[in-house]
Amino acid sequence: MLGGDASIFPRQPQDIHPEMKRKSNISIESEGQLTYTSVGQARLCANRFKQEDSAAIEMTQISCNGDSISKTQDLPSNDFDLYRTGAKCVQGCAQDSRAPGSSYHVTEVLRTKPGKGDPTLSLSCSDKLARWNVLGCQGCLPMIFLSTPIYLDHIIISGCVADKRALIRALYARLLDTPLLPPGGYKVHRPDIQVLHHIFPHGKFQAGPNCIAGYTDSCERIRPCDTSLIWYKISNSESVTEVAVNGYKQGTTKKDLTSIKARLSVSRSSMFADVHKLFNSLNDEKKQCLGGSYRFDWHFQRLLKGES
Repeated sequence: MLGGDASIFPRQPQDIHPEMKRKSNISIESEGQLTYTSVGQARLCANRFKQEDSAAIEMTQISCNGDSISKTQDLPSNDFDLYRTGAKCVQGCAQDSRAPGSSYHVTEVLRTKPGKGDPTLSLSCSDKLARWNVLGCQGCLPMIFLSTPIYLDHIIISGCVADKRALIRALYARLLDTPLLPPGGYKVHRPDIQVLHHIFPHGKFQAGPNCIAGYTDSCERIRPCDTSLIWYKISNSESVTEVAVNGYKQGTTKKDLTSIKARLSVSRSSMFADVHKLFNSLNDEKKQCLGGSYRFDWHFQRLLKGES
């Protein structure tokens, strides 16, 4: 379930939360909108971005905060309760009334990520995806070289509770009346949103009912893997493959952790250096068309000095 605004939608008080059904992997669809299945992980898939290409993101991760599951209340049988989120409204926005039933939450507002740790300024998943539907998912550095933003054409929610109407509201409909948009091809993008029965076969629940608590069925402690494989294609004849361990290149010694040779090619500093190299390969006229080089060089020098 996406956190934030997308996780707020009607439910009957007698509904059983899908976590209580995960052992039997029951899948039910109600009115073509709600999907109840066991939960997996998330994956992002995208093709090379040509004009005719499209990108899609599939999410099968339920909100990690228990507050997104509404508690049973003594409500009339004909009244609706809401699925709830632990994401708090941003200060300055309308605030939740916390009234019983369907009036508990306010919708279409910004919310911070839920959690039991220190308060955070990071916004919820719904708000981040909504931002992508206006500003694109490419980030500010690639936008230096692009004429238009890169938008996700398809968003697929599977393996968790979801409501298509709430997703549409949270991910783009609440932004349609935005009076001002940045120049340069920005718009309120309307991706195709689908809610599916698909169960991610390598998700936590597929490893056993106790896996969500951090243990296997044989009571072995589950620890996240510290090793990852990195591969990407540069051209038809060239590609890059790396093995990362704890965020560094495999084989890096302790004394070299802060050196350049320990950096992965997908680290922020390495990608910034690649963008800077590409920028400097342009002639002055093209640089001016892209907005000038002074501010860009200033940020790069700060990065090399370890400044934020």
